[in-house]
Amino acid sequence: MVDYNQFWETPEDTQILWLGLLLGVLSLALQSSLDHRLDDAALQRLTTAWTEWVKGIDHCLDQALVCVRASMVNIQALVLWVCVQSMGNAEAEYADVSWTTFGALVRVAQSMGLHRDPAWFRMSTDHQEKRRGVWALITAMDVHFSLVEGLPQAIHKDSTDVRPPMEGSAFLRARGIIHQIFMQNYGIASVRTMPYDQVLLLGAKLKKVYEQHKESVLQDTEDDTLNIMKGLIFEIDYLKMTIAIHRVFASQGLRSPRYRKSREECVIASLRILQLSVWFFTAGSTEKARCLYRWFFSAFIFPTVIHSHLFVTISLIRNIHSLEYNEREKQKSVLLDSIAVMANQAKVHLKLEKQFQVCQMLYKKVLSVENEPPKNDGKDSSPTDAPSIGSTNGSSPYSHTTSSPYAAANQNTVFLDLDLYPSQVFDLPPDMRMAPDATPSVPNKDYAIPQKFDSEWDDLMHMIDQPGPV
Repeated sequence: MVDYNQFWETPEDTQILWLGLLLGVLSLALQSSLDHRLDDAALQRLTTAWTEWVKGIDHCLDQALVCVRASMVNIQALVLWVCVQSMGNAEAEYADVSWTTFGALVRVAQSMGLHRDPAWFRMSTDHQEKRRGVWALITAMDVHFSLVEGLPQAIHKDSTDVRPPMEGSAFLRARGIIHQIFMQNYGIASVRTMPYDQVLLLGAKLKKVYEQHKESVLQDTEDDTLNIMKGLIFEIDYLKMTIAIHRVFASQGLRSPRYRKSREECVIASLRILQLSVWFFTAGSTEKARCLYRWFFSAFIFPTVIHSHLFVTISLIRNIHSLEYNEREKQKSVLLDSIAVMANQAKVHLKLEKQFQVCQMLYKKVLSVENEPPKNDGKDSSPTDAPSIGSTNGSSPYSHTTSSPYAAANQNTVFLDLDLYPSQVFDLPPDMRMAPDATPSVPNKDYAIPQKFDSEWDDLMHMIDQPGPV
């Protein structure tokens, strides 16, 4: 408050970086205050103010040279800037603004030596733990961007030796451990060639860490609202990591008992993510958490929710007649609840409206396929009849058009599954195909990647990114 009061008393003496930090905090607070129950005029007025503040942050941070000068304050500013950018931007694509800023954040942190364990340096224990905590946060953001955007991790696993935080909150320690295990064993390119036994072992390690720490995370502080968010973030981190490591093998789960566990893990984790999203936005016990942390959920959790929603929907379209009635109705109910949440959030989220329309459109296809007689043409007998997860890759909900410098990211993301070509699923074009990876990998004996591709998903994603209704 001292700095804030001084700003109003002598604004000419205020550092421009501090002003950028202030606008960042105000932007996140405003985004959390936006509610679908506001009238259109109020929403438009607040959204306009938010957009102007974002432009102000950009100017302040640029003038302060935050990407050039290494300091903890500059790292704080860049983290805040990534959070603000991740809320969406009506005039630029998601990764074009947030991924590049995050890359600058990693480089600034490395220039300060944060990627080296502080035990190598002469500093107090408190200072060591602060550095570990900051690096743990940057690592968590790296995992998030890697999984959601389908891009390689900015932090190479062999470039850092920082241990997870050993003191501080249970949430910080537990999250540091699970992210370190994941980063040291997972890579966008290497997952396709991992022996299946190694995939199962990694999944077991992640589950063990989650089970060991989930209760302590939920009781981390005396603030129940903060504990709700910590528990939610920790569980969704675990679930999306589980999906990531099993995705490559999931499409084979219906045809080979060997990979059935991967299929089940992906479906169960995706449904749980949708249920958590519905709970967060509808439960009375989470009302205060929604007011305080809606911006965080929208920026860093909703992309995973959309991916999970699409996975469950497409999986249901593909396999609806092979499911038991109760399981089919359960999945349909979860999808409907998720769509209802999206409908409300699309009114206040800059990038969610068209993704919501696609989810609606696909759910209609679920109902259509359910009313059709089962088809038994014998094609499912061959594992190569349908494209595999490894090659029929989907794109992020904030997908990039071909004109984007980040269009190559579409070819790697691990959160979207079709099980078959879109022309077999949908009359309108949504396929989840992408071009082959820039760095091809050689499949191991556990998994063969058929080199067949389709262009319809690109067309759909391009349509989503254009102005106007879908």
